[in-house]
Amino acid sequence: MEFMEPSAGSGHILGVIPARGGSRGIPLKNIRPLLGRPLISYTIEAARRAKGMDACLVSTDSEQIAQVAMEAGAWVPFLRPAELATDEAPTWSTLRHAIIYYEEITGASVHSVVTLQPTTPLRLPEDIDGAIEKYLAAQPEADCLVSACQVNHMHPLTLYRAEGIWLRPFLPGENHTRRRQEWEKFFWRNGAVYISRRELVIEGKRVVGDRPLLYEMPAARSVSIDTEEDLKMAEMRLKFRCALEAGGVELA
Repeated sequence: MEFMEPSAGSGHILGVIPARGGSRGIPLKNIRPLLGRPLISYTIEAARRAKGMDACLVSTDSEQIAQVAMEAGAWVPFLRPAELATDEAPTWSTLRHAIIYYEEITGASVHSVVTLQPTTPLRLPEDIDGAIEKYLAAQPEADCLVSACQVNHMHPLTLYRAEGIWLRPFLPGENHTRRRQEWEKFFWRNGAVYISRRELVIEGKRVVGDRPLLYEMPAARSVSIDTEEDLKMAEMRLKFRCALEAGGVELA
């Protein structure tokens, strides 16, 4: 996949790595070191090694993040307008800006946009390509896809709502004595890959539609970094991955 020299054409799959400078939890989170490398560099590397996108760009409002991203090999063709980088700015507005900019400078038409959040750094290139392949195979019915991880330790059947000093089951009326093996499958969006059709973003003003296609990922690659604890978890899992790779173990 080419970062630096996108070409004209129709039906392009455009990758976007959104990385604004502001962060409520961890300052400049997107370039925090993770095992000696900026966090965003893991997503850039996976995108560069993936084959299913026609081009991929980093959208940031921060000159510091832009410089780090370019040093990691990313294409950063603009600085995102400040009004699109606030806490209140929706993700679809960032994607719309990127799509329109890309189409104007290349003459290409975008079919769909792939959103790769830097805060989910453990995805593999195969996850990006696998998600794109599944999404394209479901055309024209599918207008979006989300990567997700199966919920095990926080299954809705184990959750309760607080009502004063009492607890009420989160899923009232369900059989809470069922064995774990009989539980219905639930998933949480891990932020690794989102795919949205152009019309869903531009006209629908959404990233995820009402019936997203599922791309399932394992827990080992589903760390989403919002806190310092999440960063430590990512470091632990990345060290384990590096140890496996050093031992010649192929990652599934």
